Amino acid sequence: MCLSVSFLSGGYDSASVTALLQNERAERLKTFTISVPDIGLDEAPFAKEIASLFGNRTYRN
Repeated sequence: MCLSVSFLSGGYDSASVTALLQNERAERLKTFTISVPDIGLDEAPFAKEIASLFGNRTYRN
């Protein structure tokens, strides 16, 4: 069994990896995002937008 998950930060690198992984699978990936809004590192809105483009379900801390 292959686990279909990807870390998605909202940047180009993780979006590219997610796209490549999703392209190889029929099932939707589960994506995970970590946000730290207290120190200005909340990329969750970008990650959510990218996940929706690929039809992924995203989980956030």
